[in-house]
Amino acid sequence: MSRLPNTLALVGALATFALVGCNAVLGIDEAHSRDDGTPRSTTQLIPVPGCETPTTDCASCVSGSVAFADCLKDHACRKALDGYRACLGSKCDAGACFDTLLAGPGSLVADFVRGECAECEGVTPLASMCDLYCACMEQILPPPTAGALPDGATCETAAVAPWEAGQLAQCKAACDELAKRDVASVNCRWGHCELAANGENRGHCGHAIDSSICPEAVKPNASCTDRSLPGWACDRSQDCCSNHCTGNICK
Repeated sequence: MSRLPNTLALVGALATFALVGCNAVLGIDEAHSRDDGTPRSTTQLIPVPGCETPTTDCASCVSGSVAFADCLKDHACRKALDGYRACLGSKCDAGACFDTLLAGPGSLVADFVRGECAECEGVTPLASMCDLYCACMEQILPPPTAGALPDGATCETAAVAPWEAGQLAQCKAACDELAKRDVASVNCRWGHCELAANGENRGHCGHAIDSSICPEAVKPNASCTDRSLPGWACDRSQDCCSNHCTGNICK
């Protein structure tokens, strides 16, 4: 796939500038240890405008691939794409971020990027938060427990989304409007959707739609940027800034 060199240089420079700018907003400067003593490089878990959306050129290249379409249908692959976004936003080595994606559930997408969109490697997210959110909302949920919703339910139907179920464009439009106001809230809702998609509890579908658990305008915690804020989805207490995870929700 051909690209003009000057255009590539400009796209790369703008992407790098945007990512560095986001780090300045969140006060992300250096690596630190979690409260449990686990060393970890600071990552931008909480997305802010300018850090969560692929560049136009790279989005066009990647989004039309079979690898990307298949990835959006898979819980683990979506999580890998978000992890890659978070890594890029932390001032960590871009090559290391891409190598991690290449070695994990997102490997087929990474292979495609390396072969067809090499200029996008390590300089931009590959999916927006709304790409991930709406793909999750339309995924068929795992088999329910006795007395729960029937097979074939999605988070859209389980929680009665305010858009027509199965209409990706409507979901994206609603999500894009929320992202303009508060993209961090989209990240929070997406996390709850993924809990349901992974078989944890279908009740999290409701949290993925309303603002009772994921309110808007929650200020980032400058001293805790690589873990989740109150109301965000979690698997363990160490996932939360508060070190308190109950019912898969940070307290």
